[in-house]
Amino acid sequence: MRKVSEVSRQLKISDVSAMATQRAEVLLAAWLPDGRRVNGEWVALNPRRDDKTPGSFRINVETGVWADFASNDKGGDLVDLYAFLNSCDLSTAMREVAAQIGATGWTEPPPARPRTADPWTPVAPIPAEALDHRPDSFPDGETKFPIVRWWNYTDESGCPMFCIGRFEKPAGKEIRPACWCCNSETGETAWRWKSYPAPRPLYNRDRLAANPEAGVILTEGEKCADALTQILPDPSKYVVTTWSGGAQAVKKTDFSPLTGRRVLCWPDHDAPGLKAMQAVCALLAGKADALKILRIPDAMPAAWDAADALAAGPPAARLVTAPFVPWLPAAC
Repeated sequence: MRKVSEVSRQLKISDVSAMATQRAEVLLAAWLPDGRRVNGEWVALNPRRDDKTPGSFRINVETGVWADFASNDKGGDLVDLYAFLNSCDLSTAMREVAAQIGATGWTEPPPARPRTADPWTPVAPIPAEALDHRPDSFPDGETKFPIVRWWNYTDESGCPMFCIGRFEKPAGKEIRPACWCCNSETGETAWRWKSYPAPRPLYNRDRLAANPEAGVILTEGEKCADALTQILPDPSKYVVTTWSGGAQAVKKTDFSPLTGRRVLCWPDHDAPGLKAMQAVCALLAGKADALKILRIPDAMPAAWDAADALAAGPPAARLVTAPFVPWLPAAC
């Protein structure tokens, strides 16, 4: 009788995938702990993007087939899913999944199975005629959600590079990036719901370039940036900006326009917001002329932000703008 280690050395991806599928629910609960089983699928947030609402990212518990209908990422088994979640190759994914299910001792490389490349590549700047025909809804399965707001991210001269669309679901608002793309196989051009490649420009990049001496206020999200621009006591002294993609995309953003500038970071009034701004400060440390995270008064509600200040009217606006003049020195 051969030892287990001798047998496991001959395992292939198909073997590991089949064994993993038998333990799918246990593995998925460990890999995607925020998810839950809905009928025959594991429904969870996609940790590879700024996913706020479960529904688009689904894994078939019986077969291992998975897809994110918002980003068009997909695969045929749990080994492929593990590689996607952990940004590793299939060889590494096979070894680590095999270890998790007890099929240890594998030493030979798996057969090559390259991921199908996406032929759609963002084109920038976006032609004016294309900008006038952005999608009017976001598809999620068979449901289409109307776009209620668009924001343009531009280069320093004001030419649009990509867009962010906002739509409302029953569970709340969601935002998605959209790019004007060219298909490398057919030459076709079209709008696609996908992220712009890193490094991505900051919001209001053209205003930053046009006002090199102005202070900078960094918010979480475009809606907050627009709101804060309206309630500042003297908007000409400041440029309000943000980045796309949420906290997980901080390192994918080009923050170089903030080098040598006074930067005040305004987080949402919650732990994730503070963590995101701390990550930004880590990137700007030693580069910004002055750097500070604004402390939101404890009396403010959870997740309170600049858009809430605008909605609340002058009293709330005065409360949060008072520390902006004079500028707050010191480090984060």
